[in-house]
Amino acid sequence: MSEAALSSLHLSEIGINDNHPSPPPPVPAASLPQPDPHPTAVDDTPGSPPDINMMDVEAPTLTAKEIDEDILNIRTAHRPPTLEEIYRYARYGVAVDGEEDDGRVNPDDDLLSQPSSRSSASDDEFDIPPGLDLDDEAEILAANARNEHGMPEDSEDWMLFKMYKLQMEVNLGHNAYQKFRCAFPHLNLPSLQVLRRKMADLTGIAPITYHCCCNSCICYVGAYANAESCHHCSAPRFKPNGKPTKLFHYLPILPQIKALYAGAISATQMRYRSKHHDNCLEDDEGQEYISDIYDGNPYKTLRDSFVTVNGRTFPYKYFQDPRDVYLTGMTDGFQLFKKGKHTAWPLLFVNNNLSPAQRYKTWNVICAGLIPGPRKPKEHDSFMYVVAEDLAKAVIGTRAYDAVDQCMFTLRVYCPLKCGNMPAVASAYSGEGIRIIDSNNQSYYLPITRPPEYPPLAYTLETLPNRSHTQYLAQAKEVDQARTLTERRRLAQLYGINHTPISSRIPGITFPWSFPFDFMHLLENMFKNYISLFAGDFKRLGDGSEPFSIAPHIWAEIGTATAKANATIPSSFGRSIPNIAEERAYMTAESHLVWGTMYAPILLRGRFMHNRYYLHWRKFISIVERCIGFSSNAAERLQLRHDIREWYTEYERIFYQYKTERLPTCVQTVHAWLHLVDIMEQSGPLWSYWCWVMERFCGKLVRAVSSRKYPYSSLNRRILELQTLHAIRHAYNLGDRIPPSSTMFVSEPPETYHDADRYDELTLLHPKRTLSFARDDLNDLRRRIAVHLATTHSVSVAVAMTAVPATVVQWGRARIKDADVVHSHIGYPRQKENRRNATFIQYEQQVDRNARWRRREVDMETQTFFGRLDRIIVCEVLPNQAMGILEPEPLVLLDVKLCNTERDPFGFYEYSTFRYSEIIDGTCLRALVGRILDRDKWVFVRRQGAMENAEFVDEE
Repeated sequence: MSEAALSSLHLSEIGINDNHPSPPPPVPAASLPQPDPHPTAVDDTPGSPPDINMMDVEAPTLTAKEIDEDILNIRTAHRPPTLEEIYRYARYGVAVDGEEDDGRVNPDDDLLSQPSSRSSASDDEFDIPPGLDLDDEAEILAANARNEHGMPEDSEDWMLFKMYKLQMEVNLGHNAYQKFRCAFPHLNLPSLQVLRRKMADLTGIAPITYHCCCNSCICYVGAYANAESCHHCSAPRFKPNGKPTKLFHYLPILPQIKALYAGAISATQMRYRSKHHDNCLEDDEGQEYISDIYDGNPYKTLRDSFVTVNGRTFPYKYFQDPRDVYLTGMTDGFQLFKKGKHTAWPLLFVNNNLSPAQRYKTWNVICAGLIPGPRKPKEHDSFMYVVAEDLAKAVIGTRAYDAVDQCMFTLRVYCPLKCGNMPAVASAYSGEGIRIIDSNNQSYYLPITRPPEYPPLAYTLETLPNRSHTQYLAQAKEVDQARTLTERRRLAQLYGINHTPISSRIPGITFPWSFPFDFMHLLENMFKNYISLFAGDFKRLGDGSEPFSIAPHIWAEIGTATAKANATIPSSFGRSIPNIAEERAYMTAESHLVWGTMYAPILLRGRFMHNRYYLHWRKFISIVERCIGFSSNAAERLQLRHDIREWYTEYERIFYQYKTERLPTCVQTVHAWLHLVDIMEQSGPLWSYWCWVMERFCGKLVRAVSSRKYPYSSLNRRILELQTLHAIRHAYNLGDRIPPSSTMFVSEPPETYHDADRYDELTLLHPKRTLSFARDDLNDLRRRIAVHLATTHSVSVAVAMTAVPATVVQWGRARIKDADVVHSHIGYPRQKENRRNATFIQYEQQVDRNARWRRREVDMETQTFFGRLDRIIVCEVLPNQAMGILEPEPLVLLDVKLCNTERDPFGFYEYSTFRYSEIIDGTCLRALVGRILDRDKWVFVRRQGAMENAEFVDEE
């Protein structure tokens, strides 16, 4: 199906909207006239995409020879062809099959229905397969030109693209841009409006606008297509001048995906899904791992199912083509200003065809638009109608160019997974809620063990049911068909379903596993509840019969220690944490996760009246750490399920205490943890669909708001600019030449040191300096190096001293592969007062257990040490026959100030004094660590998985 035909397809035409009138045709942001066989004008409206069938090109009468020469000139030119040249080739560069070729082409011939033929230039010569229509031929020619020539640095498009990127990154407004043009007139920059139009012409991405309520209650589509006012707030649809009061801007998904396949670099990256979805990893015992979103049951089931759109089955299966795209939908609201109630709801899609290292980058996220505020939509489904319509078109597919295989193909996009905040997905899971008797509280709570005055549940923790897809739709239909409003409300409260959501019409959606709980929001809400419980201010419930709360003065000490610890925790571990006792309102989802997993296990030791409350907290943190793991096997998930049930039983006993008045502790965010293992097995690992990328993307949008009066115009323009920018980067293969975000200018990249053979895990970074032991008075350092060499080569210190050179090279920092950057205390001095300390390390060495007894045999064991990294040096050891060194041997050595550590009863390493300095080899380095000062002792904070244990290999 051609893209032109696809753009006119509506849900009603494929059976999605059987019970509602068809929506009106969407109003494009830049309305395009219908294609005319004899175009006379070009639509110059800003934002309109280029259309080769609408170019104002004169239709000359050309001979076949002239056509071939013209095409050859286009192909051999050392530049991309212009749109006019592409149009001339596609419109006139063919002869009519089945007729006598008199050497001339009639522009009035219906070329779209005729096969291509040429008198002298063959299809093979121009890399165009036979049997394609002219739209395909033109797209292949343009794509080949882009991949062959790219965007030359001396071209006008290159200069305009860089200017376009600059004005967007620095948020350059219209007035500032005009001043920039006046300050640099020799650049001949176009106006900002023309610049934006030219960039849009390179991609064909243009927004489609829909009318919506001025208070964002509804979008006027589907059943509300002909409404003149909002039935929620009675606000009129149109202004007195006939214009709509507010518009909802939507960017179709397919043009953005097509740009990814148009460039060779991005098209190669889009192959990740097809290369890895069949990789069923197994451990030594044959247990299958769940390591990515492709390991979920919905994906596996869909691959064996034919595509169905509301009962209409198509002759191809889901993800049948390796180039089919798997998206995850995300939506959530965010506040535009610190004061006020203006909100917005971006519509994001994560591209699962990319590798996990790439798909969650903000520049790789596909944004399809923004539901404007100022309020939360009353009927979110009216806006999602537009998304469902677009996804239905995406399932049917459109023609696109694949730069890897250099051919046209039918691009199909599927979105069988959607995640968001808790209210959006809570109704997908079964659970009979109860209310507090004789109370004005209308909330429902979900305890497993009910208070004595309530009837008991029919299931236990081990038999907890999940609602099936068929059951969910049947109950939703029963709610929809209720005859009275009272009956509808009763059923809605019974089932937890208000109506059949429009998302149920999206092809591939399966309840409840297509709507997994977002683990980020789940973590944030759970940590908030725990902090309020420990602080003693959770909904004014108090402790009850369990004294689990922490005394106010102790809680104040924990808050002070939290704020002070920011200076000794490396910035790579997470953002700074505010005072948990006084500034709790400034905590974000990341702050809660960092504090809960790194700070709290140390700061809460010995703070409770009874130690069992601390052990309960540690059990919860252990569950969190396993839930965010990258992979898990069946045995690990079975143990995790057991531990979650055990933790939940303790939670009810400690905080709920089986009392009616304490039911508010059994909220949905607690009950959801009982379903996490089921979600992991059905929908994939929790990290593969959490909403951290949504939070980061919303942060980028907030910074783009330049007008408090018209904030949504700024946001819509920024979204269009972002998607246009990334589409150009992909289509023109500019990913290597221009990074997604600009960095500080440097004339030359700083020098680094990397020894791939011996120190593959380390890369040494600037600043670099040559040290002379004699000149810099570093004889102690030289002796420590000699002691290290004497120990490793079993020679005397005097012999080893002869192998130490007169100078060594000192480096300021060391980057651990796939992990953190460690700073040296002396070689990388702190240049800013607010720099967070990153100089302490964990390392491992082999130690002889029988070192004190010379007559005993050597018994080596690996021991863990902590210390401050003072220097990072490269020492080129001189040849020494006694040591077995025949030629200069460069070594990466670390000068470490050893900490006098000991372990507390909970397994934490802590110290209060240093011991001595020693030299260790770079291979001993394990990880960067932070420190927290807790009750006059420094306690080390480690990140799990930063680096594997150092490996020691016996040398022959």
